[in-house]
Amino acid sequence: MSSTLHDRLETITGQRPHEIHPLHGGMIGEVYRVALPDGERLVAKYSRDTQSTLDIEGYMLRYLAENSQLPVPQVLHSEPDLLLMTFIDGGSSLSADVQTHAAELLAALHSIRGDSFGLERDTLIGPLHQPNPWTSRWIDFFRDQRLLYMGREAVREGSLSSRLLARLEKLAQRLPDFINEPAYPALIHGDMWTTNV
Repeated sequence: MSSTLHDRLETITGQRPHEIHPLHGGMIGEVYRVALPDGERLVAKYSRDTQSTLDIEGYMLRYLAENSQLPVPQVLHSEPDLLLMTFIDGGSSLSADVQTHAAELLAALHSIRGDSFGLERDTLIGPLHQPNPWTSRWIDFFRDQRLLYMGREAVREGSLSSRLLARLEKLAQRLPDFINEPAYPALIHGDMWTTNV
């Protein structure tokens, strides 16, 4: 690891880290547990990619902290290539009690209503861009900004054939046959998986 990360963390925190250990995970860069001389432990996500989007991840965590009861790490610093947040000790083993508590927190998150579907700015799901323009109907939003947008991106990246995209486009036109329009827009956590729990 370069001294550049040590130097940047010292500039941000006012303390030179005495330990930096790699952590598992992180689709957008490297993830480290940082131990500071005063005993505080932090998590640093660091990317050498000049097109990185860790600032957007910082926005998303701040948004959830401000608009929900989800226990998310506090974002201390965010810019495109560096995200610094508080360390939350935990593991990926989900007991029945943990699953129940996670379901309660998600249900509470879904009770937060909005006027339209979308968000004030675009976000991410893992490393993928996620457009969020305000839309009056959920089915239209889901069709255009999730299914079709992601399908076209997958074709552009070479992960999906044009033939399969054509099938997806046919399915998208029939969405009202398969899903119902919800009664109101609600806040959801779009990246719920074991490590986020």
